[in-house]
Amino acid sequence: MNISTFALLAATTLITTLIGIIIHEAQKYIKEQRRRDVLHKYAILHLLEHNITQAYERYCAFGQIPRFALRCVENMYKEYTGLGGNGLISEMVKRLRALPCADTGGKERLVERGISENTKRKEESDEA
Repeated sequence: MNISTFALLAATTLITTLIGIIIHEAQKYIKEQRRRDVLHKYAILHLLEHNITQAYERYCAFGQIPRFALRCVENMYKEYTGLGGNGLISEMVKRLRALPCADTGGKERLVERGISENTKRKEESDEA
């Protein structure tokens, strides 16, 4: 075996080893990115669920929902279902859709009369 054959064999072995290492590291990186994507998906899903639940509690207690709020809930619900969410949130959105729709909502009318939402709650709790 002459030197050029040995050098060619060594170079081929080295290149094959380096390609193997690069492929292995790329696979690890892709696997980690997929894991993070799943975590981000569920984080977003839970945030949407939380925001829809907050809107449900607020506007059902208030008895009406402004058009812009219903539009926001609809947009969140679309993304929520697109990410695979379902169940109780679907029922909440259905009930929000059934609420009377107000252009500005009742809160602004309370503020115009000088009664904040917190003041109204305090007065209600004092009466009880």
